[in-house]
Amino acid sequence: MSDFLDTIDENKLTYTDQTILHYVQENRQKVSWMKISDLCNELFVSNASIVRFCQKLGCRGFSEFKLKLRSANNVTNDPYARIIPVMKAQLDDCLSTINENQLRQIVTYVKTCQPFYIYGRNISSIPAQYMYDILTTLDIPCISINWIDTLASLSKTIPENSFILLLTEHAHPEYQNILENLHDRGAIVSWICSSPIPNELNKYINIPIYTGQHDEVHNKLSTFLIIQIVIDLLTNTKAP
Repeated sequence: MSDFLDTIDENKLTYTDQTILHYVQENRQKVSWMKISDLCNELFVSNASIVRFCQKLGCRGFSEFKLKLRSANNVTNDPYARIIPVMKAQLDDCLSTINENQLRQIVTYVKTCQPFYIYGRNISSIPAQYMYDILTTLDIPCISINWIDTLASLSKTIPENSFILLLTEHAHPEYQNILENLHDRGAIVSWICSSPIPNELNKYINIPIYTGQHDEVHNKLSTFLIIQIVIDLLTNTKAP
């Protein structure tokens, strides 16, 4: 059986990608159990460089890449055999990129800033509505928004020191005017986005969070995980 690493066209890889590939080929067993931070230190490359390399090989992140390394020689006819291991790898990837300080800051803003808005439309409305429902049950005041026109109108009248949490699949340019308005009115903004947020939008955001996944289902899995951690932090720090 051919090794998936041997089928890679090195001419399509950057110098950094080739460096990572050669190290993996020479240290396959070791890499399959390494932490991404240890591999970064070993090769003097960034976390992002390794993730991009893994994505070029069809993996969503380093954990899934390691799983592929470990399982490449384990052939099975069961189409369900890898579902749970792959999901675990994807969750591990998400957890490895979470910035605890960012989530703690979101909790602080939820507790100290009023009003607090949660925005999500289309598929992003699912984690947004989930957060709204749980916080309402916990008697934590919040307002749900699921239409961009409503968000645009709010951005022109939102009170100073309000906090708004945006949950979206993409960082569309249509959000620029909204973000400018929110910034000008002194609102605090956190944006959890499944795609990288460009610099021209990022400058208006207090807490930008990129989930780093690349399909709708796993984007929402990462977003739900982040939302659940915020909810748990709020629950555990709520005054008696």
